[in-house]
Amino acid sequence: MTCDRCDEDRMAGHLFCKYCGAPLACPHCMEARQQGCRFCPSCGRPLETAGSTKGTTMGSILRNIVLCVVPLLVILLTAETVALVVGFTDVLEWAGKNAAEVLVLIPSLEIAGYLSGLGLQLYWVVVFAAVAISVAAILWQSLPAAKNPLTEESRERFSETPLFWLTLLLCGSLLLNVIIAVFSMDTSSADDITVGFVPEALYAFANAAVWEEVITRVAYIGLPMAVLALLSRRRDFLRYLVGGFGMSRLALALMFVSAVIFGFGHLSGWGLWKVLPTTITGLALGYLYIRFGIHVSITFHFIVDYMSVLIEGPVALIVSIVLIVIIIAGIPCLIEILRRLGGAPDALKRMPNILPPDQESIFSRRG
Repeated sequence: MTCDRCDEDRMAGHLFCKYCGAPLACPHCMEARQQGCRFCPSCGRPLETAGSTKGTTMGSILRNIVLCVVPLLVILLTAETVALVVGFTDVLEWAGKNAAEVLVLIPSLEIAGYLSGLGLQLYWVVVFAAVAISVAAILWQSLPAAKNPLTEESRERFSETPLFWLTLLLCGSLLLNVIIAVFSMDTSSADDITVGFVPEALYAFANAAVWEEVITRVAYIGLPMAVLALLSRRRDFLRYLVGGFGMSRLALALMFVSAVIFGFGHLSGWGLWKVLPTTITGLALGYLYIRFGIHVSITFHFIVDYMSVLIEGPVALIVSIVLIVIIIAGIPCLIEILRRLGGAPDALKRMPNILPPDQESIFSRRG
C-alpha cells in the first residue's frame, strides 16, 4: 500500500517515498513503456508491455525465489554487524599500537602512505561509522516495502528495493566466483591475509568494504560524473560522488572500467585467477553504486568480506550453511539477471549519453 504523500514524491521525481518508503515509478518509466521497452533505461525497472505475460510469470517465479533468500542474507548481515560492533574496542586498541597501509588504484595497486597510532584509530572510527550507516540505510530504505510479504503488491514493491537487488547480484556473482574457482588452475589465496575474529581481520575486511569502494566506484565512476555535472553547471554535482544517480551510457562505460581496474587490483596479491571473478563482482558493485548509492555497494562488499571474520568460531557452521544456500540460489538469480539483460539492447539505445535523468538516492533527499 502507498501513503497519501506518494503522489507528491512521484511528481517530484523521487524513486522512493520519503514518508512510507514505497518504491515509486521514476518519471521516465511511462515513456519507456510507451516505446515498448522491457526495462526502463533510467531506473532499470521491468516494464509490463503487451504480450509479456509469459515473461512476467517467469519473472514472478524467479523473484519469489530470490525473496526467500533475503531473510538468510539479513541474518548473515546481522551476524557480521554484531561481530563488527563487538570487536570495535579490540580494533581500537590494536590500531593504537600498529600501522596500516593506505592503498590506491592508479590504476595499479600502490601504497600511498601509512596510518598509525591516533591517526589509525580515528580512521577506524570513520570506517566503522561508514559500515554501520550503510547497513542501517539499506535496511531503512528496503524494509518498509516488506510490511505485507504475502501480498503480490508487497512482493512487487520489495523487488525494486536495494536489499532485493543486493541479494540478486550477490547470489549470482558468488555462484560465478565458485564456478570460476573450480575450473581455475590456481586458487591460492593471498599469503598475508588473516581470518577469524581477531583485530587484524576485523579491521582489514571492514576497511576493504569502505576504502575499496572509494578508490574504485567513487574514483572511477562518481568523480568523473561529478566533474561533468559541474561542467554542465548542475548545482548538485557533489551528489554524484555518493552514487544513486541513475544510468547513462557514460556511467555504464565507467562501470566496466572500474570493474576491470578492481579485478586487476587483486592480481598482485592473489594471482591471475582472481582477476575475472573480482571483475564480475566489480560489475555488480558498480551497478548497485550507480542505481542506489555507495551505501549499497559498501554493504555488498562488507557481506562478502566479513564472512572471513566469521569463518572460525561458534557461528562458523551457520555461516557455512547460509553461504551454501546463497550459492545454490545463485542459479535462479543468474537466470533472472540474464532475463533482464535480454532487454539491455533496447534500454541502451534509449539511455542518455552522458548525464542521466535526475534520480534521487537515499543520500540526496530534496525538500
